[in-house]
Amino acid sequence: MALLRLRVDSGSDIAAGAPLVASVLTEDLETVTEVTVPLGGSRDVEVGAGSYVIRAIAPTGSALTERASVGPEGSVEVELGHIASPHEWLELHALLGDVSASGTSDELGSGVWLRVWRREADGTWTVEPVSWATIWESEHVVARATGLQPAQRVLQFGGDSIPWRLLALPSGERIEVLLWRADGTPELDAGVDASVVTDRTSGEVLHGYLARGRTEAAGLVAEEMLQGSRPDELESPTSAAVLGYYLVRRGQEERLAGLALGERFPWLPDAWILEGWRALRGGDEEAGRAHLLRAASMGAPLHSEGMRLLSTGLRLLEAASPADADLRSATEGLAGVAAATNWAEPLTTYYGLDPTTPTLAPPTGIPDGPLTRIGPERGVPPPPKRRWGRWVLGAAVVAAVIAGVVWWVTRGGGGLATDPSSLDFGERPIEAAGASEAITLSNDTGAEVLVRDARIRGPDADDFDLTTDTCSGVGLPVGRSCSLVVSFTPTEEGAREARLVIRHEGEGGPIRVPLDGTGVSGEPEEEGSPVIVVDPESITFPADVSEGAADELTITNDGEALLEAAASVDPADEGIALDADSVAACAEIQPGDSCTISVLFVPFRGSRGVANVVIESNASEQPLQVPVSGTPRAVATPTEVGTTDWEGSEVTVFVRNSGTQAFTPAFDFENERFSATHTCGELVIGGECAVTIAFDAEEAEDFVGALLIEDGSGEGPVVVPLEYPTPVD
Repeated sequence: MALLRLRVDSGSDIAAGAPLVASVLTEDLETVTEVTVPLGGSRDVEVGAGSYVIRAIAPTGSALTERASVGPEGSVEVELGHIASPHEWLELHALLGDVSASGTSDELGSGVWLRVWRREADGTWTVEPVSWATIWESEHVVARATGLQPAQRVLQFGGDSIPWRLLALPSGERIEVLLWRADGTPELDAGVDASVVTDRTSGEVLHGYLARGRTEAAGLVAEEMLQGSRPDELESPTSAAVLGYYLVRRGQEERLAGLALGERFPWLPDAWILEGWRALRGGDEEAGRAHLLRAASMGAPLHSEGMRLLSTGLRLLEAASPADADLRSATEGLAGVAAATNWAEPLTTYYGLDPTTPTLAPPTGIPDGPLTRIGPERGVPPPPKRRWGRWVLGAAVVAAVIAGVVWWVTRGGGGLATDPSSLDFGERPIEAAGASEAITLSNDTGAEVLVRDARIRGPDADDFDLTTDTCSGVGLPVGRSCSLVVSFTPTEEGAREARLVIRHEGEGGPIRVPLDGTGVSGEPEEEGSPVIVVDPESITFPADVSEGAADELTITNDGEALLEAAASVDPADEGIALDADSVAACAEIQPGDSCTISVLFVPFRGSRGVANVVIESNASEQPLQVPVSGTPRAVATPTEVGTTDWEGSEVTVFVRNSGTQAFTPAFDFENERFSATHTCGELVIGGECAVTIAFDAEEAEDFVGALLIEDGSGEGPVVVPLEYPTPVD
């Protein structure tokens, strides 16, 4: 056998040891093997005699490619080059795609303010003094802290005119925070973005591959970590948590037992989220419930993937035990952070005044308390400019589940009230069971209110029946609602009246809802049938709604009898969900009436962005299905290939799905002298694949062409101009 010694250079010791996945290919681009090569190190690969293409791919998709030929029993060292970086401190950030070799685009200006919050043993948050070493350039700043002992931390950064954000901060002997000016939008000034890396390079690279949908590459790194080739990595809570999320994503929860996350990192919410999912998948619902409740009590997890799993797990448990007050309280407690979270970021990131006070709108100004200024002039105290903008979640909020997470949006205030304020059942034959009517009780008081009970009182109370009660004994949070359903069956002729009395612990006396109906003699008239009409027949969200969007689905009863309907999403976990309150409001629809269900769409990395809203009703034996999807969008890197980009007769183009729906790319060329080989299957949201383009120069006359990439969006192909260097005679 022959030997290839693969080597990747490192510009500093900061990223040294970070594993890059390298493929050894034949000249026909068939894969011989895939291995990891440590940055700044080497890896020996046994091969047969022949010529090979060696390609190392970083999490960003950038490739280092070389060719090598080796004879029988021979040995060849292959230098794959290095990852370009504008500064040695930024090498790991460049490897993960947080900064390019030329830096970022817009200037940061005069500086950024930082502070670190630490969660204490009693559950309170305090500002922790941290000494930052920095490098500052006009386009970005790197702040480095060392010696931070394992603890749950949140980094807060912003400025007088820069929106303040909170970012879950990993633990490690060395933490590096990269800050750069973000792209603003008319709706929201993003201000400054940040990314964080630790000194545990395998965990960082695994995270990078997973975040960009490179599951196979992530699998190679994960297996090496599990086999103990880098034992220091599993000692890191950050790396261990990332490895745990990979195992859950691959359905390998049983392998979590060997990581002992809860035992080793009891202060980390992510550890208990993963322990909870291991228990649930193993059939131990009681242990799963206990672990997830413990995680929820600790606040936001380190990773946004953890937030999704925590909320999904609590939702599943609550659906099985709707009367479980602890589960309901935990779900509601996460709502604020879930609403403010930026789901496109791998680490939990949200706007807020402090870790316990998330906000929907970005706060600006200068907050109270100690701060560290990172900028050209260190040590300058905060300027006495505009005070801290308090954009806190409003007194009343509406809850909706998005991708297993409760989101909240503000609306106007008020008091504890019912809708409608009275019920009139009209005429009903004596002893004939009548249609039910629903009442919604909402809390717009500004504080949680305990609903003690709901009872029917009055002279004809026996003619009315409280058939459904989700309010009694419930602590109704701000902005939430519960339902009461009353039916009317008259026992005598004439007017019948009563009242629904709702007792509560809030201000004012009990709420009284008048109930009226009339009993008439004779047999009940035979009712007709309900007819369900759904509009629109499908919903498509555009490709540029990475932060989420909503649309409406209208259900109309065109029949002559009560329509009973229930709606759900299938399959789950595709970033598509229904507003729970709107679904409840459509449970019963009178003839001629309509109701609207809010369809919520948050495309997250790794999802397909395709599902159906399934509507089951008493109008049809078969459920109706309304397709809901995003829009695919292919992005090519580079956007054009010039004469200097070719390596021999080949060049690599990376295709990424930057849209909101999965697609399988199709390729064509304007010049048949160009050809492509690839392994691109379906690209999930955020997924990427490599296309190797070759040119047949023999007797060629035209050296210009284009790669055409079809993504199924209906907007025509993505065109990548190609120009091959003209041979010199």
